[in-house]
This record gives sequence, C-alpha cells and structure tokens, in this order.
Amino acid sequence: MLFRFEIKKVVKKKMTFILLAVLLLLVGILFYFYQMQNRNQATFQIEMQQENIRSIKAAITETREDPVKSSKKNEVLQEYKRELELAEDILDAIQKKDTKRELFYQIKEKENLLQDLKKRKYLHI
Repeated sequence: MLFRFEIKKVVKKKMTFILLAVLLLLVGILFYFYQMQNRNQATFQIEMQQENIRSIKAAITETREDPVKSSKKNEVLQEYKRELELAEDILDAIQKKDTKRELFYQIKEKENLLQDLKKRKYLHI
C-alpha cells in the first residue's frame, strides 16, 4: 500500500516526466550514432574490398605486360586470378550483407595464404 502511494507521488511530479523525456532523448541519440557508425563501417569495408580488387587487377595487368619470359609467370598469374575471384566473392557477400559467406571466403583466403607460404618455404624463395 505504501509502495503505491510513493509511485503516485512520483508520477504527479512534473520533474519526473522531464527526466524521463531527457533519458529517452539521450537513448534515441545514442541509438542514432550507433546506426551511423554501422553504416560507415559497411561503406568502409566495401571501399577497401574494391581497392583490393583494383590492386589485384593492376598486378595481373603488370604481370601480363612484363616482357621477361619466366616459368613462374603463369603460376603467379594463376595465384592473382585466384585472389581476384576470392576478393570479388567477398565483396559480393559484403554488399549482400551475408556474413556467413563473407567469413567463409575470408577463411578460404587465409588458407590460400598459408598454402602459398608453405609452398614458398619448400621452394626456398
């Protein structure tokens, strides 16, 4: 009974509603900034992946135009093409907001990197 009386007393005061409104406004502002941060992060990821794709394409072009004939040239081109395909798949997953697919391709990318490092270790390059 005493508890009900105290609640009615608090509700009747105008200051309580003002504080509640300020609190709700503060929560709304924080939520807005959180959403803006998420959008900026997604845009940044897309831009970084697009830059990665551009650099891989540039490397492929440079390798093809290199006048030096090398037995490793085709192998390097194949590695670049594999990296390009993975980068494009990751970009597609980011744009479609498919995090499972994005993580799958990122893991595959790391596995390829590890495989390349092992290969170079055995070749003593």
